[in-house]
Amino acid sequence: MHETMKKTLLFTALAAVLALVSCTKEENQALPKVTKTVHFTAAAPETKALFSTPNGNTYPVLWTENDTKVDLLVNYDNNNKLTPELVRSDDNKTATFSADVEAEGDAYTFVAVSPANSVISANNTDKRFGISVPTGQASTAGSPDPKAIMLYAKSDDYDSFQSNVNMDFHHITGYFHLVFTDYADALDGATVSSVTINADKVLAGRIFFFPGDGHMEENGTSGSGTVTATTSSLDNVWMGVAPVNLSNEAMTIVVNTDKGTITKSIQFGANAVLSSGKIAKLQISLAGSTLVAPVQYNLVTDKSQLHIGDKIIIVAANSNVAISSTQNDNNRGQAGITKGEGVILDPSDAVEVFELEDGIKPGKFALKATSAENPGYLYAAYEDANTGNYMRTKDVLDKYGSWSISIADKQNGVDDTDKDDYTKYVTTIQAESSARGLMLYNQASSLFSSYSTTSSLLKSKVSYLHIYRLDKAADTTPRFKATMPDADGENQVTISASAKDNIEVYVFGNSSWTASVTGGATLSETAGTGNTILTLSVPENTSTTDTQEYTVNVSTTASVTPASYVFTITQSKKPGEGGVKIGDVLWSESFAGGAANDTPSAYQSSGTGTFVYGGASVTYTQKDANTKLYNDGLVYLNSTTYNTDAKKAATGANLMNLMVRYKGGYWKIAGIPCEGVRKAKLTYRSNSVPNADRTVTTDTEGVSLGTVSNTEYTSEWDKKVIVITYDITFENSFSGETFNLQFNNKNTGTNNIRVTDAEIVVTELF
Repeated sequence: MHETMKKTLLFTALAAVLALVSCTKEENQALPKVTKTVHFTAAAPETKALFSTPNGNTYPVLWTENDTKVDLLVNYDNNNKLTPELVRSDDNKTATFSADVEAEGDAYTFVAVSPANSVISANNTDKRFGISVPTGQASTAGSPDPKAIMLYAKSDDYDSFQSNVNMDFHHITGYFHLVFTDYADALDGATVSSVTINADKVLAGRIFFFPGDGHMEENGTSGSGTVTATTSSLDNVWMGVAPVNLSNEAMTIVVNTDKGTITKSIQFGANAVLSSGKIAKLQISLAGSTLVAPVQYNLVTDKSQLHIGDKIIIVAANSNVAISSTQNDNNRGQAGITKGEGVILDPSDAVEVFELEDGIKPGKFALKATSAENPGYLYAAYEDANTGNYMRTKDVLDKYGSWSISIADKQNGVDDTDKDDYTKYVTTIQAESSARGLMLYNQASSLFSSYSTTSSLLKSKVSYLHIYRLDKAADTTPRFKATMPDADGENQVTISASAKDNIEVYVFGNSSWTASVTGGATLSETAGTGNTILTLSVPENTSTTDTQEYTVNVSTTASVTPASYVFTITQSKKPGEGGVKIGDVLWSESFAGGAANDTPSAYQSSGTGTFVYGGASVTYTQKDANTKLYNDGLVYLNSTTYNTDAKKAATGANLMNLMVRYKGGYWKIAGIPCEGVRKAKLTYRSNSVPNADRTVTTDTEGVSLGTVSNTEYTSEWDKKVIVITYDITFENSFSGETFNLQFNNKNTGTNNIRVTDAEIVVTELF
């Protein structure tokens, strides 16, 4: 075999202790860490190519100039991974490297992996490490891509640090050797650029490898069934893949050229197992095959090149991978592609193709996945779970699936004049209203997801993105649509009597339009073309007897249906002298004057200082007697120090609070008055922050609880008081005069919560 095929199947390591730092040990004083320099020596043996039946060929595996370093793990500790320099012998049959290893424990295991920087995770408990087999490779006539020839060596497990360590290197990857025949007529003069294989088994991407017995496990759904190898010849095409069982499986092989693709399917028989270090030689005849014209995607260098209806693929700027059509639980995997000079031809079905649609706001895009496997809108899902860097797909478009796209001529601070360099045309794809909505490629995890704008991934250029657009003429079909985000299904919205200057109307499309409004209100623009956000300003309604109505009409002369959108804004009358006002308290409760161990309903029946707007009454209920009042002052005081009269007097605090019992405990307040109120704010004090178990809810139709916030502060009391607020909105559909609230504790353990000093204040009127 050609000498460019690197590595070794047998690795013998001899370790000699060169230096030992010692010190005097005093009684009860821990021994300091000792650094030992270990030398390793690797030889280059041979291996046979076996797959079902031997082909009788032997292939020497040699170290090459590409082998400059190796990864070295001590006790599977990836946090302290070493990458020592590799020194090859003149004949490339042996190599040496040295590493300074801290000797601080009794048990030692050495694991080495080549090529360097292949290890992306390790786990001492499971005795495994994680690597990513490249989905994009470069084949030569005699060997696979050096990056795809992945080897490991594991030492024995020692009870103490050893001076001499014996290690054998073995292959992790297996190898496909594709030999094409009868291809001249099929190519018809076309120039080959790459070959892609695709199967329903994991061939590449991130895997877990267990050096103890040399077996592999898939890393969830982050693997890929597609591998692409660049090559200019079909005589010998090499690929490194993860060990795989292809018994009775099918594989699709695609030859990519400058004039199109040739596709061939093969069926494996029983016992077709490609093991680590083995070579599967496949002879593929292209007799009778047909060249199909290419599907071409072009690099997008300016946002103006993007149009609604375009088909795009999103790729890693510095890697031959694109967003996969496979939707993982919380992200998208990678699929291999082949890049030309600003061109990608015939991406496989494993690559997701997105169709651009209008986002929630003009100027934003929705990314609609078109694959049969996972159709829907791609969105940054951080708010779903309030954790992680999630990016998922769902059927309904919302603001989290509305993305802004911008393209920089070059990455800031990068001095590079190469037009096609990955630092050029860096594309930023940012989700609307998401704290972690910046789409990035995570090379270490072989996935695409959404991250914070301060993510450490931005320090690595491999996270940059490019967009490639399907080569077709821009769609000139007239488009026109207008929406009012605050309107109901009838395009109607109700506002308070006070003046408003921030009501928005969104206009979408590529057509000219005109806009008008009645009733003395004004619009920021009355004519334009394409996407626009119009702002409607409404004067104050000073009448205490009559409502005011405004009508907004947005129309186009383009040949579309509908060609006109009408929105109705109803403005409430000004509250009379006796009506509710902004700043009024609708209801408040502090449990002052209550008796210990009273339930909320018993406390209320005994006669209390509960405040209800207008002298109305509310009704307290609870799950059972376990939700009750305590006078332990836990919200305000430290429970170990509050219980002295002097302490109570010094703080002046209300020691009474309500304990809401775990496992489904609740306190419900029914009948809170709210006539004429559009928005209000609930504030209360607790010893616990809200989460999925500790919530405030309402069962009143047309009432919603929005943003929750909490603030911890230390006051004159010993204990930190947590002040919690919820925004309450009464929708246009709400027609009642009262509503209900409920404090819940769904915790399944034994964690109770404490509540006191609750208050609801009016912030906006209808």
